[in-house]
Amino acid sequence: VGLWLFFPIEKAKEFAIEKGSAQLGRNITIDDAQVSFWGGIGVKLGNVAVSNRPDLEDRAFLTVDSVDG
Repeated sequence: VGLWLFFPIEKAKEFAIEKGSAQLGRNITIDDAQVSFWGGIGVKLGNVAVSNRPDLEDRAFLTVDSVDG
């Protein structure tokens, strides 16, 4: 319970969006973030989408149901 109270999951989500967007040069959206215990304490991101280049179609370049890291 303490982990959920003191682990800033929204900050981790914002950090992933900020750093991922900067590295890829594309917009990233993440719908959900949760604490994960798979392989150690981490963050599980849900419904992640990476946008396409501006000169291409309006669809996402990549979408995944979840990323656990």
